[in-house]
Amino acid sequence: MNARSVALVVLLALAGCTTARYAGSVGRDRSFVNRGYGFLVRLSHARIGERFDAIVPENRERFPAAIRPKAFESPLDLDADGFLDVTETTRHFQPALRLLSRTSTAVFIDVDVQILSKKNNSAPLIEIALGDAKRMTQAAGGTFSGSAATTKRTVAPNFDAVVFELPRHRVAVIDQSGFEGEEGITRRQIVRVTLHAPRIDESLRAAHDDVLDALILNRRGSVESTKEEW
Repeated sequence: MNARSVALVVLLALAGCTTARYAGSVGRDRSFVNRGYGFLVRLSHARIGERFDAIVPENRERFPAAIRPKAFESPLDLDADGFLDVTETTRHFQPALRLLSRTSTAVFIDVDVQILSKKNNSAPLIEIALGDAKRMTQAAGGTFSGSAATTKRTVAPNFDAVVFELPRHRVAVIDQSGFEGEEGITRRQIVRVTLHAPRIDESLRAAHDDVLDALILNRRGSVESTKEEW
């Protein structure tokens, strides 16, 4: 599938979703779509939907509270001005999507999005990734050496990503820059796809890569309906 076809698929999927813009839902084609952040995960790819339970608004009550993403009715910095305003209140989840292994509740993959303030959004992607590696290492009680082994890749259709690995995590940090959100405002988003597991092995690396291959990002959110407010 070429970049133009991928973009068309994303636009059609985003337009066809009817839940809250930033909540997301699974469509008839077994893809999870978040219209506000502008991303799609093809759960049918590489049997992801057979190996993982996608915890989404439609089914989240089936899962223990400690496992499911947290629900919020609160502002997001949608205009990236560095301030949260009551007019930006929206329903959203953190993480935006959780894929829970069907064989172990200790293994899951999170897809989450951070909107960067325009006042502080110029950091190179590698610096953001290394900052994440430092924060996660220190949170686990370790000492960060100042560097980490990283690999570069792209996420469909053409977004840059940096992947790094820690003893219990494998993280892809993706630069969704130039994203057009509400009212035509352009912002930079960082998408993180994080594998959590007691130990990272080759099969889990492959599963993480499958999710990255199934992820499609768009450069704009879906068109707002006349009834929507942000």
